[in-house]
Amino acid sequence: DVTADWCGPSLAMKPAWHQLAKLTKDFKETQIALMDSDENEKDRNLLPETSIPNLKLFRAGAKRTPIPFQGNRDVQGFMQFLQQYTGFNFGEAMRDLYPKYREDQRLDVLAEKITLARAKAKPKYPRRWVQFYLQDLAGETAVPMD
Repeated sequence: DVTADWCGPSLAMKPAWHQLAKLTKDFKETQIALMDSDENEKDRNLLPETSIPNLKLFRAGAKRTPIPFQGNRDVQGFMQFLQQYTGFNFGEAMRDLYPKYREDQRLDVLAEKITLARAKAKPKYPRRWVQFYLQDLAGETAVPMD
């Protein structure tokens, strides 16, 4: 992505771009990058456009023929574009990474904590109670309705 801090459309899509980078950080096949157009010289052969944001896919072995981004500028749109032009399967990759994520985040401990707290509270609406419980754990303000 070629962007600038003063560009409204660049600022609007930046959170989704950063989320995509976070989602793909463990995938060696994918690198998500951001280049500030005010602070970097652009190769006009690769980036002849003068408008920003300017999103392109540079595939390994085909750097000289980047593919301009087409699609919605949200995480799902970015993922669909990458899958279409690289064959990268996000669902499969996430399934492969989930066991490590589960261990790193100690999700089994969290599940046990929720189960015990729910059994103690005996809420009338268990699903809603779990949502509020998780918000409370995350430090968000929530008042259970049960």
